[in-house]
Amino acid sequence: MTPLFSITNTITRDEYQTFNMVVLKKEFHFVRSLIIINVCALFIMMSIMGETLITDFKHFWWGIIFIVVMLCCTNWFYFTRPKKKANKAFDENKLMQNQEYTVNFYEDHSEHISSFGNSSIAYDKLTKIIETPSHFYLMHSKGQGTIIPKGKTGEGFVDFIHKIKEKYNI
Repeated sequence: MTPLFSITNTITRDEYQTFNMVVLKKEFHFVRSLIIINVCALFIMMSIMGETLITDFKHFWWGIIFIVVMLCCTNWFYFTRPKKKANKAFDENKLMQNQEYTVNFYEDHSEHISSFGNSSIAYDKLTKIIETPSHFYLMHSKGQGTIIPKGKTGEGFVDFIHKIKEKYNI
C-alpha cells in the first residue's frame, strides 16, 4: 500500500524542548497553574504585609521589595525548570538524540519507522493533534507524541490532518 504522505524527521534538542513546552501549555495547563501560584503567593504575602503596615510602616517598603523579588524568582524558576528538565531527559536518552524516523500516513493509520522498529497507530487511538505555526504533534497519550514539522510536509498535508481531526474528533 502506498502512503498518502511520507515525512522523515530527526529529533533535535530544540524540537524536543519545543514539544515539551507545547505539551505543558496545552495538556498540563502550565500558564493557568502559574497564574494560580502567583495569585496565591501574592495574597499570602500581602496578608503578611497588611499586618506589617498596621504595626510598622517603615518596614512596609522592605516588604514590597520582598514580594516583587519573590514573585520574580518564582516565575523565573517555573519558566526555566521545564527547559532544564527537557534538556536532562534528552541528554539521558541516548536513543532519542538525533534519531531519524519516518512517518507514513495512510487513510486510517500512520506507520512510524525508525532504526529501533516499526509501529502502526490508528488515528482513532490518538488522544489529540496539537497544531502550532511550525509543527503538528500527534499525541498518543497526554505526555507522548510524534513531532511532525510543517516545513517537511507536502502540499495538502495540512488539509489531510484537519480532516483526520474532524473525522475522529481529536
